Amino acid sequence: MGITAVVRTIREHETPAFLALLCDVFDLNPARAENVFRSEPFFDLDRKWALFEGERMVSCLTTVPLLFANFRGIGIAGVATRKRDRCKGFATMLLRHVLKESDTRGEGAALLFARNEALYRRAGFETLDTVVSVALDPMEERHDWTTLTIEETQTRYAAWARQDHTRLLRDEQRWRFWSWSMKIVMATRDSYVVCEPFKVREMLPAYEGLPLSQEQEFLGLKSMAEMLGIPTTGAKQEMLLMGRAFPFVPQMFMTDQF
Repeated sequence: MGITAVVRTIREHETPAFLALLCDVFDLNPARAENVFRSEPFFDLDRKWALFEGERMVSCLTTVPLLFANFRGIGIAGVATRKRDRCKGFATMLLRHVLKESDTRGEGAALLFARNEALYRRAGFETLDTVVSVALDPMEERHDWTTLTIEETQTRYAAWARQDHTRLLRDEQRWRFWSWSMKIVMATRDSYVVCEPFKVREMLPAYEGLPLSQEQEFLGLKSMAEMLGIPTTGAKQEMLLMGRAFPFVPQMFMTDQF
């Protein structure tokens, strides 16, 4: 008799197997991954899904909540299948089950970032946008840039997000996630830019140059780069943003990447 595959959220004693599967598939350092795993602000066993054959964990993924003006959805991350079990339909089976369960929770619209487009198309996803990286030229020296506190950044972002129903809203949990890694927010009276080492993943409301002297790179959705006025000629495609039951192309920054 064949073994029937079962999909469910994991239990506490199964977290080592879940983490080991992620480390194996994504070539992560186990010690560092273990520290990050539980400290991550969206950590929730009820959002850690796995497909089992008997007692063996074969495939896994994580969901995170997404909030927009008119509805809730999920982001899907860390889709991983054991190397010897690939090309057998396990990931598609896992995704379809999770999406069905998410529908019952009222958050059936889903987003994910992908490089393997074909895999996710089989589970009902379509490509909505591309993630690109593009070099940003340093600006001439200006002296009107100041540093924003997180509270000031929250106020500016919230004002922007409320202007359009396609923009991702940030609740308290998402702001904890946003603050989880080191960021410096530099601002003028009307705009700000979130600076990380050699990367810019968020700026509002438009590209005005950078408040730093060194070259940096914008990493984000192509549609967002165009909205900000960042030239995308010669941009490098990094991955795809795919959606399932998503009625629009979301306006969001890679500071919110799941």
